[in-house]
Amino acid sequence: MNPDYINHIKKAFEVGRDSEEIVAYHGTSLEVLEDIIQKGYQGGSVKRYNRGNEIRRKGDIFTLPIYGKSPIKLREKLVDEAGTFDNAVTFAKGISGDTYILKKLNLPIGNNISGKIIGIRGALDWQGFIADYPFYEDYPKIIKFLNDKGYTMKMIDVLIKESSKKEGIVIGYKSTIYERNKPFPGGDGNDVRVQQILINDIVCIEPLDQESWDYLSSL
Repeated sequence: MNPDYINHIKKAFEVGRDSEEIVAYHGTSLEVLEDIIQKGYQGGSVKRYNRGNEIRRKGDIFTLPIYGKSPIKLREKLVDEAGTFDNAVTFAKGISGDTYILKKLNLPIGNNISGKIIGIRGALDWQGFIADYPFYEDYPKIIKFLNDKGYTMKMIDVLIKESSKKEGIVIGYKSTIYERNKPFPGGDGNDVRVQQILINDIVCIEPLDQESWDYLSSL
């Protein structure tokens, strides 16, 4: 790994939320942070698609701006730093559970399986499956998909239990994420989509579980 990248992330971890440069947060998984350290930038959506009124560009990354620091007018009223951080924590947990399952199934991180693989409409929402297990609407088809990959019901229970423990990390960005390219409204009314987030845009890293804390402490 590039030592400059490692040192930058170590500094962002040490400073944390004390950084005065933070304009937005993003909740994600430890695996995504590892990928950032390897590449020097943060990857976004792997493909372009339309969902309702939302058009997601390939490469889009969703950020949660703090009140008074959004580059564009948003549909929902923004909240203060603490509230924005709490919202990012919620996203981090969901994404971390999702990423854990994708890794276990040897599937690309950040790319939900096409529903065509298991016979459902749209993409397979692993976060929804984790949150609503065992009452998720496509539960029987997903179970069959996992069974076909060699997972018994006991193994699936363990997979869900372990994924639910994942908390992930929260990343804090400085204003350069909004200055480098044109930002767009996200899908929730209080988020902003950007592209080309570089490692130097990161000024804060907050680990949310012991695994993430241990990883950052070992850099």
